[in-house]
Amino acid sequence: MRSMGRGMEATGQIGPHGHETQGALYGHVEHLAQEEDQLLAIAEEERTEEHHARLKHIREELDRTFHHLRERHERRAKDA
Repeated sequence: MRSMGRGMEATGQIGPHGHETQGALYGHVEHLAQEEDQLLAIAEEERTEEHHARLKHIREELDRTFHHLRERHERRAKDA
């Protein structure tokens, strides 16, 4: 299993205003979800402390990313 260990700023796809492109954000979410699925496929009693820590980090990163996407959507809705 490959551990990403990086935030959305590390995806490298920056739009014209210095923000992550929407495609990069969704790609980041997809990668995190896949990694989470891989970790959850490990039986609970076989997960190491590292597995649990990574799952916690993934969940926090997904929460931050979804929050960012919701805020972006709300800003764009106001501007429309």
